[in-house]
Amino acid sequence: MADRFLRRPLRRSLRRAPAGLLAAVLALATLSACSGGDGSDDPETGGTSASPSASPSASGGASGEGTEAEEVAAAEPVLLGDQPLIQPCRLVDLDAVEQQFGPMPKQGVVEQHYPTASVTGAAWEQASVNDSVEASCSYSWGDGHSLRVRVDHYESEERAKAQWAAIAYLGTGAESRELAGLDFPAWLEWVKDLQKELEADTGGEPVAGAKHLLHVPGRQHWVTWRDNALITLSWSRPVDVFRDEPLSPQEYRFQAPRMKALTQVARTADVTDQTPLPVQLANEETFEGTPYLEPCALADDEVVTTLVQWEPTVEVRSYSTERDVRRRARQGGDAPFYRSPGASCEREAEGGPTNIKTRSVEVEVRYAADARRTQKLIGEWAVDNFYNEEYEKKYGLQDLVAFRMATPRASDADWLYILDTKEVSSTRVVKAYAAVGPYVVRLVADRGLAGGDLRQVDADSYVDAVDLVAARIRELTDDCGGDCPVAGPATAPAG
Repeated sequence: MADRFLRRPLRRSLRRAPAGLLAAVLALATLSACSGGDGSDDPETGGTSASPSASPSASGGASGEGTEAEEVAAAEPVLLGDQPLIQPCRLVDLDAVEQQFGPMPKQGVVEQHYPTASVTGAAWEQASVNDSVEASCSYSWGDGHSLRVRVDHYESEERAKAQWAAIAYLGTGAESRELAGLDFPAWLEWVKDLQKELEADTGGEPVAGAKHLLHVPGRQHWVTWRDNALITLSWSRPVDVFRDEPLSPQEYRFQAPRMKALTQVARTADVTDQTPLPVQLANEETFEGTPYLEPCALADDEVVTTLVQWEPTVEVRSYSTERDVRRRARQGGDAPFYRSPGASCEREAEGGPTNIKTRSVEVEVRYAADARRTQKLIGEWAVDNFYNEEYEKKYGLQDLVAFRMATPRASDADWLYILDTKEVSSTRVVKAYAAVGPYVVRLVADRGLAGGDLRQVDADSYVDAVDLVAARIRELTDDCGGDCPVAGPATAPAG
């Protein structure tokens, strides 16, 4: 399972590799020039454009103990190679972000992406020397503004420093200047433009007053490092979605001092706490008397495998409740769905001949004031903004029940509806809505693409998964007699 987690970061890392590809292309150009009979047999001609041997990209290869990755209990530290996981939301916490960018609005949420189990031994060795395992934390203002912290974990501090130095080296433009002075065959002249694009897109510039911070104009990123981790900070605004250009001078003046401050936080923070942020951001244990549940504690390996028939990867992606859940309760009036905060957890499974096919599962949790209102919450949730695309008609709960929103067989949940949108939408989606006590859980899963469409999960598999979720909820809440703190770890335990 852990080795599959590495493959996608590997592809990302290879795209970031700064110099090896260029050296190979230049070697090809040199061979072409020699075979073309242009009279140049200077042995140094083809080598001058490659990075110097002492350049960042020349650092050594991967190392490992060569043993199979061991199954790690949830309570044990998560290791990536021989190094501990750094949780991005602990590295740069919410307090630090709000000190620099102001208070997060009431509708703000936090998205976290991280591995929940160790990737060690042979699993880590399968990665290339440029590989890393990524974790991220996004503080979203809810209006298009967000601060993202990405942590790329390398096998050693030397590799992380080398990657940072490689970004700085690209920012000097040294290789494109050397290329400009070389004679290439006409069919290889594009390499010069490619190198300029690479430097403009991924090269970093020093930041005045911050020794260990680089600004990458082509991506609007700010990059530093600590221990074995490369840390990337980025501040996004709504307008940034529609543009691909460096910051304006005014924007740079706004971001630079704030990123310098957050860099100092990131390089000095205590990172021994590997727990992600809890599902709710207000440090409250209950919503209207109902203890919070961690969705990722419900999306365990057994639930995911039951739904998609493949073993899940070790990574999860979680979404918190809104910053101020009381605001939603006030605005929601007497409607349970609109009153209730929601939080979710997403997981994936990979398979196929090259493990590039994915199947996904999302578990979202909402809260009713009491068990009597859960069915109404389910109905409101199911029909929320549910329109027939052809006639622009909004369906109610009774309509959806008539259109196949039903329970195919008995379930351990208090209430269960399986909604199949085939009859009311041109895009078919099958979802499960279940209630256990005051908790309402929605499961949405798919079994990958087939003929351009997502293969939906059958109703029986949903019922089996709901039974597992119901048992997990009761396990997490029964021990405390209904007077629980936030229930469940924020990581997904093995099934």
